[in-house]
Amino acid sequence: YCEDFGRYVHEWWWNDDAELCNDCAEARYGNLIQSYHEGHPDGLEFFGDANYSFIAGFIGIELEVTTDEPERLAYMMQKDGCRTDLYHLERDCSVDGFEMIFQPMTLEYIREHVSDIRHIFNVLNQYGATAESGNGLHIHISRTAFGNDAATQARRIALCMKAFAGDNYNRMRAASGRDYSDAGDWCRDNAGVGNFSQKKQVAATHRAD
Repeated sequence: YCEDFGRYVHEWWWNDDAELCNDCAEARYGNLIQSYHEGHPDGLEFFGDANYSFIAGFIGIELEVTTDEPERLAYMMQKDGCRTDLYHLERDCSVDGFEMIFQPMTLEYIREHVSDIRHIFNVLNQYGATAESGNGLHIHISRTAFGNDAATQARRIALCMKAFAGDNYNRMRAASGRDYSDAGDWCRDNAGVGNFSQKKQVAATHRAD
């Protein structure tokens, strides 16, 4: 019996995961999870005023969430009042579930609306979603957080590259849960980049290692 449809349907028309007929399941859940890197359906939006932020620029959070029923969970997040303007969900082949990608927010905005963000995670927890070993948490930071001009940004990012090299890199790798076989795929040891001047040149380019 399909409650949305209001009558009994044939077995071949039934969706066990949704406990609805296929048409109703598609109407309810079908467009709640985007394709990988498709982006927020309503476009990119920045929350907060970076000019009055303790950290200049914006912070973007991505979290891989594991769940057996991603479409149903996406629907329950919406139904239970989660602020869907703050995030969108994308399919990710590296996790059984989805990746939750927050819109860019200033640190002050996050602090002022922490109850909205906490509610999102409470709903995830309520419906059995997990983020454990093997799930990635990524935090993006605006380049403007490193300075107002390109030269300052390059110098400060190069300092981070210098800090995250050699023995410190091994500590970072261990803390992040990466082993040697896959750490190099996502963040290589910067010890071999060269001297500090060469590090600054690398740091000045977008998408640098």
